[in-house]
Amino acid sequence: MNIDTLNSYMAAVAGLRRMAEHIADLRWIAQAPPSVQFERQRSARGSRRDRVADLGNRIIDATAEYEAARAELVTQRRAIYEWISGINDMRVRLICTLRVLDGMSWADVAAQVNDGYSADACNRAFLRYLADHSDTSATAAAEARAEARMD
Repeated sequence: MNIDTLNSYMAAVAGLRRMAEHIADLRWIAQAPPSVQFERQRSARGSRRDRVADLGNRIIDATAEYEAARAELVTQRRAIYEWISGINDMRVRLICTLRVLDGMSWADVAAQVNDGYSADACNRAFLRYLADHSDTSATAAAEARAEARMD
């Protein structure tokens, strides 16, 4: 696991929240009175029925896209959870869980850790652990050992 993977996951979670909000907005518009639904589309050609069908199709497409993104996110979350569960240091495991899986800010993470750690200290502990235990450093260490054997 590396910082890019974790940042990608957190960005995907934020994107999924925005998609859910968009779908909720579309559903609200679909249930609103016709005067609200198509206020901006009054000059558009086509019947009201065509516009309602278009809105329904947009909801269906957005929902399908949301479900696909959610399925991918579940897979990523499982991999991250397995990685976090393998962390031996309880404090670092808690920091990683709160930051990555729960999406807390560093200040909120520091308040939850409650060992007198500041937000910066939690951030440094997180980054230090990633630097020492990321996939890229493990690969580099394995390559260095392989090269040492060849010499």
